[in-house]
Amino acid sequence: MEHKLHGLSLIKKGYSIKKLGAVIFFSTIAFALASTVWALYIRSFLPNDAIVGLVSSFFILISIISYFLIIPLVESSDKYRLLIGSSIMIVVGYFLYSITHSFILFLILASIMAFLGAIRASALGLLVRSNSKKKALSKNEGFIYTLANVSSLIGPLLVSFLLFEAGLKNVFLVASLFLLFSVLLLKFSKINPGEKRKSLHKKVLINFLGFFKDKHRVKAYFLRVGVTFWWSLVYIYIPLLMIKTLKIFWVGIFLAVVTIPLIFLEYPFGKLASKRGYRKLFFMGFLIPAIFSLLCFLFYQNIYFILASITLASIGLAMLEANTEAYFFDITKGKEEQRYYPPYNTSIDAGHMIGRLAGFLVLFLFPFKYIFLVYFGVNIFLAILSLSIKEVIEQKKKN
Repeated sequence: MEHKLHGLSLIKKGYSIKKLGAVIFFSTIAFALASTVWALYIRSFLPNDAIVGLVSSFFILISIISYFLIIPLVESSDKYRLLIGSSIMIVVGYFLYSITHSFILFLILASIMAFLGAIRASALGLLVRSNSKKKALSKNEGFIYTLANVSSLIGPLLVSFLLFEAGLKNVFLVASLFLLFSVLLLKFSKINPGEKRKSLHKKVLINFLGFFKDKHRVKAYFLRVGVTFWWSLVYIYIPLLMIKTLKIFWVGIFLAVVTIPLIFLEYPFGKLASKRGYRKLFFMGFLIPAIFSLLCFLFYQNIYFILASITLASIGLAMLEANTEAYFFDITKGKEEQRYYPPYNTSIDAGHMIGRLAGFLVLFLFPFKYIFLVYFGVNIFLAILSLSIKEVIEQKKKN
C-alpha cells in the first residue's frame, strides 16, 4: 500500500509539472514581449544609450534587496496563492506601463514591479522543486526552460510582425493579456502548493551570511550570475548595436532566433546532466560563449557575423540555463531550500546588473567592441571555476 501511494504521488508530481509548464508557457510570452522592447522603452525616457544600462541596474538592485526581504513571506505562505497574487499585480503593472508618460511615475512603477517579480520568481521556482522527483529535477527544469524558450521565440516575433507599428507601450498592454491568461490557467489547475515553515528566518543579514557560508552554494551562485550576465549582452546591448545599422524590425527577429538552440537542446542537456553530472557540461557551456565573444571582438565590423555568433553561443547557454538551477537544488538540503532559494535567485538580478553596469562603463570609456572582450574574460573565468564544483549525479539518488 505504501509503495502504491508513493507511486501515485510521483504521477501527480508529473501532472503538476505539465500544468506548471502550461502556465509558464503563456506567462513567458508576456515577459518575452516586455523584454524585447524594455531597453528601447527605457531609452524613450533618456538622452543616450549609456544611461539605459544605469537605470536598468537601479531596478535590478531593488530586486536583489527584495529577494532577501521576502524570505519570511515565502517560507510562511502557500506558494500557489503567492504566485497567483503576485502575477495579478504584475498584470496591472504592465497595463500601467502602457499608459505611463512620466519618467518619475515609470521609476516608481518599475521599482514596485521589481519587488513583485522577486516574489513571483521565488514562488514559481519552489513550486517546480516541490512537484519534482529528486531523480527528475534537472530533466523537469530542462522541460520547463524549453517551454519558456519556445515562448521567448514567440514573443519577439509577435513584436516584430504585429506590435512595433502599434508602438512600444502597446506591447505592454498585449503582455498583460497573456499574463492574465496564465493566471486564469493557474487558478483552475490543482498544483501541490509546497510546504510552509513554522520557524521563519526574519533576519536579513543572517540569511545573507548564511547563504554565502557554504562554498558550494557560492560557486553555484556565481555560475548562475554568469548565465544572466550573458543575457544582458543579448537583450540590452545587441539591440542597441543593431539599431545603428539595421531596422528596428530585425531586433525582434534576432531575439527570436537566438532562442532556437535553447529550444532544441535544453531538455536533452538536462537529461544528460541527470545521468553524467554537471562539471564538464558547465565547463563547455561557458567556454562556447567565451570563444564566440572573442570572435565578435575580432570581427566587430560585420554585424551579421556578430548576430550569427551570438546565436551559436546559445548552444553553450543551453547547457547552463536550466542546469544551474537544478544544480543548486541538488546541493541544498530540503529543509534549507525555502530559506536559501530567494537569496540564490538574486544571482539572476546580480548577473543582469553586473552586465548592465559593465556595458555602461565600456560605452562610457571605450568603443562598443570592447564589450565583447569583457564577456570573453568573464566566461573564461567561469569555465575554469566550473571545473572545481561539487559533482552531483541525480540518477544515483533515491526518489
